[in-house]
Amino acid sequence: MNNQLESVNEAARETSVAQSVDVLVAGMGPAGIAAGVAAAREGARTLVIERFGYPGGMITGSHVVAVLGAGDGRRTLARGITREIRERLEPLGAVSRPNPSGDYSVDAEVFKWQALEMLEESGSRFLLHTLACEPIIEDGAVRGVFVENKTGRRAIRAKVVVDCTADADLAYRAGCACDNETHDVTLRIVVEGVGRI
Repeated sequence: MNNQLESVNEAARETSVAQSVDVLVAGMGPAGIAAGVAAAREGARTLVIERFGYPGGMITGSHVVAVLGAGDGRRTLARGITREIRERLEPLGAVSRPNPSGDYSVDAEVFKWQALEMLEESGSRFLLHTLACEPIIEDGAVRGVFVENKTGRRAIRAKVVVDCTADADLAYRAGCACDNETHDVTLRIVVEGVGRI
């Protein structure tokens, strides 16, 4: 058995620049949402890209709806955008099992809606169904990202790139040292309307 990987040559090509922004955020999980909202509120031309068709990361994609570590075990300490998200969700009945330590759970679908509302209100733009493929590196610095979506492969130039991909995909591809540590499985499902036979 041959363990050597087969390879093929890709044709060289020029990739068109779709747009230029001040801040490009890759990933629209909670960290990406916060980064996009914060940058846009500071007046930066901001673009957030997400490989799936919705925001929220593991909260909405895998139904990991528990928000943990928002307090010190005795009281809620969360401030800023973390607190703002909760304050938006509570009147909509989208926060459950709150406790004095600061931990609580959210409704994943309402979280999606409110995350997009916050990004729009801040002035941040976003692209869904768009994969961040490779960082654009010029003179030893990241100057944007190559992306792919239904339009094809494009380049987005940016003064600042924030990697919120959860797995540090862009940082790793830019040459940063990354350790791979495993964690507990974080996938849940909700089943409704199931009756007994």
